[in-house]
This record gives sequence, C-alpha cells and structure tokens, in this order.
Amino acid sequence: MAVQRAFYVTQGSLSVWETGPAGPKRVLTFTDDDAGLHEFDGYLSIAAGQSSAMLVDVIEEEFVRDTIPRVGFRDRQLLIERRLARKYRRTPYRVSVLQGKTRRGEDGFNVLHSAITNHELLDPWMQIILRHRIPLRGVYSVPLMAPNVFKALFSTSAPALFVAAHQGNRLRQVFISDGYVASARLSQAPSTDPESFARFVVTEAQRSRRYLERMRLLSNMELLEVCVVADADTALRIDELGAEENATQFTCIDPGTAFKTLLGRDLDDAFAFELAYLSAVLNRRPKQSYARSGETRYWLMQRMRNAVIGAAATVAAACSAFSAFYLSDAWLLKNRIDTIESQVAQLT
Repeated sequence: MAVQRAFYVTQGSLSVWETGPAGPKRVLTFTDDDAGLHEFDGYLSIAAGQSSAMLVDVIEEEFVRDTIPRVGFRDRQLLIERRLARKYRRTPYRVSVLQGKTRRGEDGFNVLHSAITNHELLDPWMQIILRHRIPLRGVYSVPLMAPNVFKALFSTSAPALFVAAHQGNRLRQVFISDGYVASARLSQAPSTDPESFARFVVTEAQRSRRYLERMRLLSNMELLEVCVVADADTALRIDELGAEENATQFTCIDPGTAFKTLLGRDLDDAFAFELAYLSAVLNRRPKQSYARSGETRYWLMQRMRNAVIGAAATVAAACSAFSAFYLSDAWLLKNRIDTIESQVAQLT
C-alpha cells in the first residue's frame, strides 16, 4: 500500500515530498527550530488525513555488528532485543537486522544493531505528527535501504563502498559486505564542482577504508570496490585520482543511467540521489523501521478501516451478484410457467 507523502528528515530540517508525474516532488521545507516546528504544526492541522512515511538521512546513525548463538526463534528474538536495548538504551529509535549465518566452523547468526543515537533529531517532529494523529507507516533509514538500491545498479560480490551525493553538498557512504550494510557515513563536501568533488570522494574513500580496517570489517588484503554515482566529468577525474590505489577500485555510474534503472526516468540533479530512496518509500514498504508500535498505530487503524471497508464492499458485491443470479433464474422460471399455462389452455 503506497503512502501519499514522505517526511524527509536531515540534519537541520524536515521536507515534505509527494508523488508527482515526474517522481517525488518537494512541497514544503521546515527548519529544525521553534519557528519551523510551529509552521509544521500549522501545516499538519490542515493536512492531517494523508498517509505518510518518514525517511531519515542524518549523521547521528550508528551501526554495530554482533554475533549470537544458534537458539530457537523465540529465544533468538529475546536475545537480540536484550542486546539491542543494552547497546542503545538512551534512544528509542533502534532496530536489529538478522544478516544470515556465521562462517563455517561457527554456529550462530550475524546481527546488525543500528540506531539514531541523537533521538532529539526526531522527537520534536514525531510529537507533532502524533498530536495530529497522522497515519505514519514507519521511520526508515537511508543506509538500511541502500543494499537494495546498490544491487539494482552494480553487480559485484566483493566488499563495496556505495557512494552518492545527497542533500546537495553531502556525501553518503554505505559499506556493503555479503549483500548487507555493515557501516555508513555522511560527510560534508567542500564543493560540488567536478575537480573538488572528485578529490573529496577519493579522499573520503581512503579514510573509510582505514576506518573499516580498524573496525575489522575489512582486511588490509581485501580489494575494496568503491561504487560511485557521478556524472561523466566527475567520474573521469575520480578514475585519474584513483588509478594509483592498488587496494581500492573505483567504478562509476551516471546518475541518469542509475535513475533510468531504478525509476525508469532521467535525473536532472546529480547531487540529489536521495530521490531514489524517497521514491522507494513512497511506492513500497521497506523492511526495517525505527518506528515504535505507538507511532504507527494510526497507520494500522487506517489499514484496518480500509480492510473492513474492502471486505464490506466485497460482500456487498457478492450479494449483488447472487441476487442478480437468482433474479434471472426466477425470471426464466416465470417464462416457463407462462409457456406451460398457455399450452395447457390450448389443450383444454
């Protein structure tokens, strides 16, 4: 079930997006201060009935990999929840993702714990949303959605750093290993011109590699493939700057080609790749959500109401069909009776 709008939360603002004929369209933007919150409150007071979803793209998002022993399903869920609560006890916006079995020789499962560590980024917006009883489907994270976007654009089984420009002058980096997200970073780019941005991408990729090696998420002997969404000029400069890197390989894809693959249309702004995630949030339901049960209760109530209305309409349509069938059968029977009565009259 698609939603009608998306709330895109960044470091200092919330923007409202709706589905347009050419893809997601920004409607309004509210700053993260008292004036912006007051304006957002006024906006929701006149647009409270629309179903919504929230997409978060902030710096204060943390990821930690963990392993758990092989136990029953119920015990496994309790163990994951206990470890998640112990790791991120100060924020309610947390989620754990089961990432398959451990390597051979080990009997367990890999788990990724993630959280929005600064809950004050979302609390003021969420309080207003709940006060107006907005049917909120979920609170989704760009890094947690990145593996699906990455698989649609690149075909590689090696550890990869997925890099794209977000919010105009920010660089979103998501490290993907074995098809799962393992780490993510959001950094500020000094400039968006091809030369400066290409140099910044290569520098940040080197910095990310050192961090991944230090966190033991990547071996110093492994090849890291850096997959970048960049235009032709930037891609050419990235290839030149990254040619001397032996342990790092750069692969680039044009934003227009990427959007044609993902959404079936071209992208005008190469520094707005977050549109791919906004489109996914508006049109289908991602798996992992930071929302708690209380924050999605109005969405569940709306779905239940729609289900009841749909069931009632189905029953009414079925009753109408049966009524029409029996009415036609009665009409045919009446015609036969009239025919028999006329024949009896003639014989008499």
